[in-house]
Amino acid sequence: MSRLASAQREVTEGIEGFTFQDSIAAAYGCAWNEFCDWWLEASKARLTAKDKTAQAIALHCLDTLFRLLHPFMPFVTEELWSRLPGQRDFVMRSEWPEDMHQYVDGQAETEFERLMAMVYEIRSYRKTIPGAPAKGGAVQLSGDGDADWVRALSSLGSVAVVDQLPPGKALGLAEGSVVFPQLESADTAVTEKKIAALAKDLERVEAKLANEEFLAKAPREEVAKQQGRAEELRAAIERLS
Repeated sequence: MSRLASAQREVTEGIEGFTFQDSIAAAYGCAWNEFCDWWLEASKARLTAKDKTAQAIALHCLDTLFRLLHPFMPFVTEELWSRLPGQRDFVMRSEWPEDMHQYVDGQAETEFERLMAMVYEIRSYRKTIPGAPAKGGAVQLSGDGDADWVRALSSLGSVAVVDQLPPGKALGLAEGSVVFPQLESADTAVTEKKIAALAKDLERVEAKLANEEFLAKAPREEVAKQQGRAEELRAAIERLS
């Protein structure tokens, strides 16, 4: 609700100030990256169990997001709007969403950003470490973490939050540590082969960045992209090592 309130303000300000791209970015980011990618995933169990609060929040968010998105994608939002429960006129005739400043909660947003960072870390480990399973693992939090936060981490990260980590190689997280089952049994030869492949890729990228002609002629975006790629490769090699 706090992020939706921010999106309502940003979309409205963008339209009133004729900076439509800012409005589109705010609406898309809230609808796709936050509501669909995170909130719906975290709330699946509650929605399946017909939790009235979760259902009410879902309906309110969809109602508001369709109104915010309607100026930019009218046909899609009109069709989806007609499928929401209740008797409804066309979305183009509905009121613009009112200011929702009463829902702004900086602390809640900060806490959830910490949760998102941990899930990203866990997924990053899984991608770069041979033997790390697609699901499963145990996380020990460095802080107390409230019960809702722990439950969300268990759901989103497909891990168990424990007081004591099981045997295995503990990998550091910003907010604690994680152990993946059977991580120690990962094939050393596979690991070395992957490191060699990453090192070869890094060598190619570094050679490009050391080329003065490339730096002089390439667009800034491409140079920045290659620099970012080099950093990712170094981090992946470090994790595997």
